Amino acid sequence: MVTVAAMTLLVKVVATGKDVAVANAFGTASVMDAFLIAFLLPSYAITVVAGAVPAAFIPVYIKVRAREGAQAAGSLLSTVLLAGAAGLLGVTIILAGLGRQVLPLLGGGFDSATLQVTTALFLLLLPGILLQGVATIAAAALNATDRYLLASTVPVVTPLAITVALLSDVSRGILALVVGTLIGMLIEATLLVGALHKRDLLGRPQVMNPHPALREVGAQYLPAVVGSAVMSGASLIDMAMAGSLTAGSVSVLSFGSKLVMGVLGIGVLALATPILPLFSRHVEAREWNALGSTIRWFVTVVVSVVVPMTLILIWFSEDLVRLLFERGAFDAGDTRIVARVQVMYLLQAPFYVLGVMGVRLLSALGRNALVMWVSVLNLVSNALGNLLLMRVMGVAGIALSTSIVYFISCMVIFALVRSSLRRLQMAPVPL
Repeated sequence: MVTVAAMTLLVKVVATGKDVAVANAFGTASVMDAFLIAFLLPSYAITVVAGAVPAAFIPVYIKVRAREGAQAAGSLLSTVLLAGAAGLLGVTIILAGLGRQVLPLLGGGFDSATLQVTTALFLLLLPGILLQGVATIAAAALNATDRYLLASTVPVVTPLAITVALLSDVSRGILALVVGTLIGMLIEATLLVGALHKRDLLGRPQVMNPHPALREVGAQYLPAVVGSAVMSGASLIDMAMAGSLTAGSVSVLSFGSKLVMGVLGIGVLALATPILPLFSRHVEAREWNALGSTIRWFVTVVVSVVVPMTLILIWFSEDLVRLLFERGAFDAGDTRIVARVQVMYLLQAPFYVLGVMGVRLLSALGRNALVMWVSVLNLVSNALGNLLLMRVMGVAGIALSTSIVYFISCMVIFALVRSSLRRLQMAPVPL
């Protein structure tokens, strides 16, 4: 786990280096807005279509491997990989047909020239859906066989490829960013699928007479897709609404979230990863006092560590943005507005981490259905908050709306946790 955490930190450091190179090359220019909106639908498709596969596939794969052996599991994996690739290709074709109708809605504030650039970049980036989707499924299979290191290390490739592309051929402009993205995705997919083949984890795909477990994967996949679509919808809405504001707003929103998401990602990895097994053991043993003590301990850690860190980051927000990004095309004016957006995003930090802890606790209590309803509440609240606040504060209002949503979500989650705990404590002890 420590090695995986170290690799995750390495990926985030390299990704930060990539962000610095991107800021230096493009700043918050309209061409950067065009790239971000162009990549919005492909990245959303990857998250929803391929990102839902691990939750549906891994439990079934592990069961088949344990009961029927490596050969049957390999056949199931190959079939899922083939079906996933076919589905991703289908989504790519559909998006290629719908792009010209959908992109003007996502970039509502774009002029005709920026919209033309967005459409061209969108079509160029579409192959990334298949490449990154296949990589996601292959990484899930490696994780299912306890090969975590490679799966956690390979994501360093794409930001590294983007950085190299920008530094070596910046004269190509935004095309260098596209080329680096696609080359990185291709290398990642090749490495991960190659690792499956090298470790003899792939079998003969059964297309005409599929393994019965494939139906089980399919049954779990549909609700996972719906859940992934809802939970990932907030970022799609945020970017689309930023696209309706003045030129540069999409880029400002993106740069303003970089440091926040990086810090929160590391914090959640450190705090939230070990708590689900711990909570689950307490619930299984009906150790309610111990569970309460564990909850209080985690809340104390979050309040004593995350809150002071958040206040420090807010105080030095403009200095941090200046240090990271202010060079090349990213000027002092960009620094001021990005720092303001960053402050609005930072307000969510303690509520975000506590909310993740609460979601883990609901999962341990067997109340995953409630998590879905919380996600729907977040999505609706986020859209309404954006509409209200962006009229008053511009792009910073979108960031503030996100923080308010996480505050509300945190309160709702812990109310549900208290209700669920009371119900379980009153339930008869199973014999």
